[in-house]
Amino acid sequence: MRRVTVHTSDGIDLAGIVLPASSSASGSPLTFVLAHGFTGSVARPSLRRLAGWLTPFGEVRALDFRGHGGSGTPHSAFTAPTRW
Repeated sequence: MRRVTVHTSDGIDLAGIVLPASSSASGSPLTFVLAHGFTGSVARPSLRRLAGWLTPFGEVRALDFRGHGGSGTPHSAFTAPTRW
């Protein structure tokens, strides 16, 4: 597992993980993008377990949404409606 950071155009850093496809992945491996639930994070055991189940078929990528897990929070801290 490799930790990654995605820098958004409005200056928020999103924390994420990348799990490479396992050596048993054959042919053209897929890439899976996982999204956690409303109160979740990529650190949740259930998301990590799902990611592990998918690696025999391809690479897995997952990001924490803004204000969740290791990702940054906008300066407005969600106090006013924001369009991204």
